[in-house]
Formats: sequence, structure tokens, C-alpha cells
Amino acid sequence: MKKYLSLVILSAVFGAYHFALADAQTYTVNLKMDGVDYPQPMPYGSTPTLTWTTTDVSSCTASQTGSPVITGWNGSVSSSGTLKLPNLTNDTTFTITCQNTGNTATVTDSIRVSIGFFVKPSLMGISSKENGGKIIQGTTAYVQGKGFLPTDNILNIGTLISSPEFTINASSIDDKNLSFTVPNLNPGTYSFWLKNWNGMSELQMITIVSSSTPVQTPTVPAATPAPVLTPAPVLVPSPVVSASVSLPCTSLTRDLKYQSRDSNTAGGVSSLQSFLQKKGALNSEPTGYFGAMTLAAVKKFQSDNLISPTGFIGPLTRAKIKALSCQ
Repeated sequence: MKKYLSLVILSAVFGAYHFALADAQTYTVNLKMDGVDYPQPMPYGSTPTLTWTTTDVSSCTASQTGSPVITGWNGSVSSSGTLKLPNLTNDTTFTITCQNTGNTATVTDSIRVSIGFFVKPSLMGISSKENGGKIIQGTTAYVQGKGFLPTDNILNIGTLISSPEFTINASSIDDKNLSFTVPNLNPGTYSFWLKNWNGMSELQMITIVSSSTPVQTPTVPAATPAPVLTPAPVLVPSPVVSASVSLPCTSLTRDLKYQSRDSNTAGGVSSLQSFLQKKGALNSEPTGYFGAMTLAAVKKFQSDNLISPTGFIGPLTRAKIKALSCQ
């Protein structure tokens, strides 16, 4: 009897010891953002990276408060991993919760990001290292100002704020300077402005010149020869030649509007641009895109022909173009 009682006591002690070991086992989860595990302020549009590691867990679930909803985060996730977040636009808290095998222990960790609007972008100047500081097609130009972001600075060049002729995505390493390659736009003066997640800068004007600027060489006047007296020629009246310029027949079968393209107008935009170029209203070759320069040329043509200058190519304007070019 004593021997049996000793076995019972020994089993109870061993079981308690085993339970104590299991209870003392460590379960952890560690969530970080860009390598740190404390709350962080970030500018609007930031794209940080989440990383997480765990110890002795078998399953994990991720969740968040705040928008936008991050694809790949909410729901079941692996016990360790890395996730690059898209542009963050609101305060957001990210949480990960993990459990051990048997669901007897639960551990969790969270990290919060606070989104703030920093310095609104402002332009101080646009310069070039080319001859005379000229902004030449295909060369590098430099922008000075403040409020530039490491990425997602959109440089706009054009005649209309709502629809620039050209956009360029530029980066800055010090929030005060960035550079870009001058696009191959028609030589002329354009509006220039910058947009990023913190707002839009004021406008500046830049003048783009052609990459093939002619070199001027001094001319030496030739010696003046001695005058030779010759009989005055008999003047014969020459026939009068008409100065009118013949235009190819342009019969537009579809209405055209701002931002139309050849691909959805059966080539109508290029036909319109060729007509406007021959009439002297458009100073560029046909591109097949109804942009700001084409819009201005259409409005001028409509005004010159007593049509309301809306910029829309409707039945009245199409009929006038056909009447002038298909005689």
C-alpha cells in the first residue's frame, strides 16, 4: 500500500513539474515599421515596410484600423514576414495576434503611424548649365525650392494647369533640389509647376529652345565692284498670280473634343491638326492627340469664322472646315 501511494505522489509531482515547464515556455511576436517598433509620424503618401517575427507560435492573424485597407495584411499571415505598404493617407494602427499550438497562449503586438502634411512645395528657380542658362531640349535642368519629397514629385510643363503638355516624376535627396531631363516639346514659353503629396507649388514660366540652335558667325562685307552702266530693260507687265493656298479636302465624320485621340476617332485628330497647320492656326506637326495647343488653335479658328469659340468640333465647325477645304 505504501509503495502504491509513493508512485501516486511521484506521478503528481512529475506532472506538476512538466506543467510548470510548459507554462514557462516563451511565446513572442514583434512587429516593426521601417525597422523600429514605436509609433512614427510620416508624411502623406509614405510607403513604409512592415516586418514581423515570432517565437513558438503556430498561427497569426493581422488586422488594422484606418484606411486604405492594405492588401496582404488583413487576415491570416505567416509567423514571420515583410510587407511593403502602399501610399498611406490616414492615421493607421497595424496589429498582429498569434497563438501557440492548442490555442493555450495568445500574444499580440501593434504599431501606429501618424500621417501629417508637411511643407507645401514652393519653387525658387529653374536653371541650366547650358550656354547662357538656356533650357534646351534633351539636356538637364535643375529646380530649386522647398517642400520636395524623396519621391512622387510630379513636374508639370504646359499651357493649362488641368492638362499639362508633359509630366515628369522626379526625386529629391534634400527637399530643396531636384533635376529633370527637358522634354522634346516645341520651342516656346510654358508654365511650370510641381505637385506632390503636400500640395501644388506656384507657377513659373520657362522657355524651351531647340537642341539644334544655329551658330551665328560674323560676316565680312564683300568689296563693292565699280558700277557698270547698262541700258534700262524694257518692262513687260507680268500676269497676276493668285496668292490663295490650296488645302487638301478635310471632311471630318466625327465630332472631336479636347483629349480625343486618333485611335478613337479614326484618324480624325491628325486630319484636324493638318488642316489647322495649313491655315496657320497651329504651329506644330500632327500628333494625333487633341492637346492644349490644338484646343487653342481650334478656338482661334472658330473665332475667325464667327463660330462660338468652345474648342469643340461639332457639326457646325466640321461643316465650315469642309467648306473651306473641299471647294
